[in-house]
Amino acid sequence: MAHGLIPHKFPFQALLIPLVLGCFALPSKAAEHPIVAARETIVEGDLLFAQGSVEPACLRYELAFATAPEWWYAAYKHAQCNALEGSTPQALYLLSKAARGEENLFLVELELARYYRANGEFELSEHHFLAALNTTRGAIEPMLELADLYEAEGKLSNALVWLNKAYYFSPGNLTVRSRLARVGEGLGRLYSAEEHLRYLAVYGVNPRRNMARLARFYQRNGENGGSLRILRLMGRGHVTPDLRDLPAPKFPPPGTP
Repeated sequence: MAHGLIPHKFPFQALLIPLVLGCFALPSKAAEHPIVAARETIVEGDLLFAQGSVEPACLRYELAFATAPEWWYAAYKHAQCNALEGSTPQALYLLSKAARGEENLFLVELELARYYRANGEFELSEHHFLAALNTTRGAIEPMLELADLYEAEGKLSNALVWLNKAYYFSPGNLTVRSRLARVGEGLGRLYSAEEHLRYLAVYGVNPRRNMARLARFYQRNGENGGSLRILRLMGRGHVTPDLRDLPAPKFPPPGTP
């Protein structure tokens, strides 16, 4: 056969090469590591949750857990949805499973503490709040929630211990100061309560509300003159008062003669 009539084999071979190579290609990262796929699904769920689409978000978290059941974070996210839906035994199972993962125990211990608190199990809730704090020094959130737990149980002195610790780590935190004022007044520590309420009246995000709170504090504790001065300030339209505008402190520090 003449040379010009011999069929050229290259095009057919060229088509075979990618097919053959495809058979031996390495698996994708997502296929090799289920956690990668689960993480992407959780990101989708978080976006939906932020938009208020709770049910579709929870379906994504459930899918992530099905994809990577041994990953603590997938179990943790799925547990949160179970708790929201009222499936508390399943939520507890998933949180316990997440805790065995021994990764980022802070989040898991915090969620377990909240779970037990919601179900009225004070001692278990306390245990897991303390466990969360043992994993992350200086975490304000569990300190505040543990203080709330003690306050709800009428253990104001215990609550004050954790609020003072939170104040040590974050002295400018308005929530910490607000709780210190409330618990301090409950314990009769009026000097401390007044100090925090005066700070909130000047530096808080809602000065008028905080001024009214300070006025009520003075009224409750027999300082009607201080209460009246603050009400007059509010009547004159003082929206952001200076400390000099407020009445002089009414309650001396402890130990003052």
